[in-house]
Amino acid sequence: MRALAEDIAAEPDLLWKTWTEAAEQQRAGGIYLFRSRAAAEAYHRKHAARLTAAGITGIEATYRSFNGPLTAITRGPVC
Repeated sequence: MRALAEDIAAEPDLLWKTWTEAAEQQRAGGIYLFRSRAAAEAYHRKHAARLTAAGITGIEATYRSFNGPLTAITRGPVC
């Protein structure tokens, strides 16, 4: 998994990723912050293809805007 994390970290428009896991449901994923929605969508296409090639199915993505001022108040990761 370290190699995968290092590959993801090399994405040019990725600001950060928080890794998530639900072992009992055999699900994993993350919360990502990209510089733009276009960058996020491009990354999703690339990563979904990589996972599908590895036999992983059920890949999901949702896109939302980042509210920096409220995130700062609640001590969330702010870039």
